[in-house]
Amino acid sequence: MSYEISDSVQQIISQRMATGIYTSEEQLLMIALNKMNDYEQTVADVKEGLEDERAGRLRSLQEVDRDLRQELGFSS
Repeated sequence: MSYEISDSVQQIISQRMATGIYTSEEQLLMIALNKMNDYEQTVADVKEGLEDERAGRLRSLQEVDRDLRQELGFSS
């Protein structure tokens, strides 16, 4: 499968390859796609957290600390 790549994107690829860090353009692309997946997952997690906050499904750190100390038998 081949794609046309703009000159500006090819320049970025060439600059990255020139560092010697990547063994192939495919490796560089796989790393970039994995980072994009990580970013998208982070955005989804933040959105979920914001929705939990709006829905009142979060507890304060103090509440979690109190409950864990009680469950584990630590003094307050």
